[in-house]
Amino acid sequence: ARTTPATIATLLTQPQDPWQIFTLEDVFEPRPPLVWVVKGILAEGSLSIWYGAPGTLKSMILAEMGVCVAAGKPWLTPPAGLEPGILTTQGPVMWLDFDNGARRTHERFAALARSRNLPASTPLYYASMPEPGLSAGDTESMGALANRMVARDIKLLIVDNLGVISGESDENSAEMQKPMAGLRWL
Repeated sequence: ARTTPATIATLLTQPQDPWQIFTLEDVFEPRPPLVWVVKGILAEGSLSIWYGAPGTLKSMILAEMGVCVAAGKPWLTPPAGLEPGILTTQGPVMWLDFDNGARRTHERFAALARSRNLPASTPLYYASMPEPGLSAGDTESMGALANRMVARDIKLLIVDNLGVISGESDENSAEMQKPMAGLRWL
């Protein structure tokens, strides 16, 4: 292709490309270390989706994670005499229950907190079946959640479950782009 004054003028007047393109020079730049909320598993500022078949205790395992992070205690602590569990970084936690209902959620957190002798002041916050619900694809809904999180300085948010907050979107379809974009924004 031949470069003409018109071609150069067109290139100079086009808006700058918003993408940041990296090179190998960028690869070798020093970066600050990751800050782990749950060592080796969940980094601060990350989005993770946990999944499993119904009845595999994923909600209980994640509830235990939330309690441990809120208290700054190791997660998945095995029986006495074994490894100390997975280290966590203490910080306020918010759990959003769209699956189990208030009574079961109260009972689960009470049992988990009592098993660790946690004081009532431990920064664990939760909502069960809140109205209005949460729509991950809706800017206003996600903005309201962000405000709730900022007001409590939330370091870990756990939502049970993705299927409810993604609306009618099939998890394997292009419809999931909007809910996932809302979660990445958060």
